[in-house]
Amino acid sequence: MAVIVRLARTNEAAQIAAVCAAGWRDTYAGLLPPAAIDEAIATYYTPTRIEGEVGGGASDGWLGYAVAVSDGEVLGAAGGGLTGPGVGELFVLYVRPDVQARGLGSRLLDFVTGQQVGRGAREQWVSVYQGNPKGEPFYRARGFEFVEAVTPWDGLGAEQGVKSLRLRRTVAP
Repeated sequence: MAVIVRLARTNEAAQIAAVCAAGWRDTYAGLLPPAAIDEAIATYYTPTRIEGEVGGGASDGWLGYAVAVSDGEVLGAAGGGLTGPGVGELFVLYVRPDVQARGLGSRLLDFVTGQQVGRGAREQWVSVYQGNPKGEPFYRARGFEFVEAVTPWDGLGAEQGVKSLRLRRTVAP
């Protein structure tokens, strides 16, 4: 399977939304209540919202979606931006559950990291729900280190005591 990682196109918004929704359901089942999962998907991963976010924003705060594509099919999506001088943040990274563990997540992370380093990032941050069976080991294996546990920024899972782990890594000298 030949896979290309590149910036997303507007006409891929529905596929990106489907990948992210499937990723949320697969990753957070059993960790977050079903209603919280549905709420997150309805808020963040609708085709309409994603269509507006595909190309990035007017600033470096959001650099748009990157996609892993094979034969016109979106298999994974990621996105990030800069949150301050020299500071990158990965906001989203999902790979379709049926094609995970094939290096697509790493390739997407590398693409977003390259965007950020190209804009002066020296460090990169990511938030991952504590107990996330896929995200936490994935990021730790790629050099991210635990900094702190906080209440999730969007409040999802807070009622159940779920914490968001803030992880950081150095991406440029």
